[in-house]
Amino acid sequence: MGNVFVAFLLNIFTVYLILYKSPKCFKAYKFVLLNISLWTFLSDVVTGVISLPMIVMEILSIYSGGLAKPLGPTVGLASIIACAFCVCEYLVSQLIAFIYRYNELKINSQKMKKWKYWAGIAFLVTVVPFILFAIPLSITFCAFVFELRIMGEMTMLSELCMSFH
Repeated sequence: MGNVFVAFLLNIFTVYLILYKSPKCFKAYKFVLLNISLWTFLSDVVTGVISLPMIVMEILSIYSGGLAKPLGPTVGLASIIACAFCVCEYLVSQLIAFIYRYNELKINSQKMKKWKYWAGIAFLVTVVPFILFAIPLSITFCAFVFELRIMGEMTMLSELCMSFH
C-alpha cells in the first residue's frame, strides 16, 4: 500500500502539471493526458488497495487480499474484475492519445478530418472493448455468484481464501 500512497501523490502532481504548467499549444491534448492520469490512478487504487490480487499456485487461482478481502469472495471477485477493467481502460486511453497525436501529424489528410472516421474510431476504442471484455466478465461473475449461492459454498470459499493468507 506504500506504493499506492506514492503513486497518489505523483498523480496529484501530474494533474497539477497538466492543468497549470502545460503550454498553451496543448489545448485539447490536456484532456487526453488527464484521461490517462485518471485511469492510471484508478488502476493503482483498485489494484493496490481494494483488490490486491494474491495468486495461489497450488490450486491455480487468485483471490483478493486487499480491502475487499473481509467483504467476502463475491466482492473479491468483483474487485479483481474491476482491476482488469481499469487496466483495459488505461490501454484504451493510451490508444486515444496515439490517435490524437497521429491526427496532429496528419493534419493535411482529408480522410482523418471526416466525422465518419472519428465516429468509427470512437466506436472501436469505447464500445468494442466494453463488449469484448466487460459483458463476458459480468456474465461470468453473475454465474459464479449464482452457482456459489445455490451450492451453499459461499462460506467454504471464504474460509479457503482466509486459509491461504
